[in-house]
Amino acid sequence: MIILTRILVAAVGLLFAFMAAGFLLSTETEASKIGLTTLSAQGFATVRADIGGFFAFCAGLSLYGAATKSIRVLWPVALLVTLALAGRLLSLVLTGPGDMFHVPIIAEVIIIVILLWAHKTWSASAPKFGISR
Repeated sequence: MIILTRILVAAVGLLFAFMAAGFLLSTETEASKIGLTTLSAQGFATVRADIGGFFAFCAGLSLYGAATKSIRVLWPVALLVTLALAGRLLSLVLTGPGDMFHVPIIAEVIIIVILLWAHKTWSASAPKFGISR
């Protein structure tokens, strides 16, 4: 199970890295895919900084966690993805479903489950003599 969870967390990290690269390098194309069609220079900077930064941060921690089996770095990623999911659910309630609204919600739930499963699996295999990872 440890190997499987490490592979899945690494896959999550690679997904985040792919998303970050898209928002940082192909900003206009990626922004239009999520409904941001008319952006000023400031809007592009915001997409690169905020959205690209979100994905880059989650990528770095996920890949580091998978490489080192560090359970502590999974919590910030799980928290950020949970907050993103909460924002999507709030938007669903306030503005209703948009096109393909369910795809990112399903992806975020799967990512949260993977991260929590990895945390539980890695915690169970950690030494029990007071050393935390």
